[in-house]
Amino acid sequence: MYMLEKEKLLYDFMDSITVIEDLLRREEFEELESCLRQRYVIISQIDRLDEGVTVGEREKSAEEFNGLLKTIVIREKKLMQLLEEKKCQIEAEMNKLHSSKRVSTLYSGKQFSSEGYFIDRKLRP
Repeated sequence: MYMLEKEKLLYDFMDSITVIEDLLRREEFEELESCLRQRYVIISQIDRLDEGVTVGEREKSAEEFNGLLKTIVIREKKLMQLLEEKKCQIEAEMNKLHSSKRVSTLYSGKQFSSEGYFIDRKLRP
């Protein structure tokens, strides 16, 4: 029972990695949050499942799922690289927007009036 449940949860976790990668590539960040929440739920379920068994059973499951766990670790590293790339791209876009906003504010500032400021102030009390 424990082994079947854990295997299902591990495959669900691996599927969540695939979904997150797809969402990042398509830049659908709104859906990404719900997928990350679902992934957190899966991790919590695995933790609760592991708490209910003995250390021997946990070690046995780790041996049996060794290949699957290695695949998950590899895919997780790729996901982290993809997340870092997207983060850098978004930061670059934000910096570009910030600099263009600053330039437009500098160029769209108030124009100088044709009359002198100091002369008008002195003549009018």
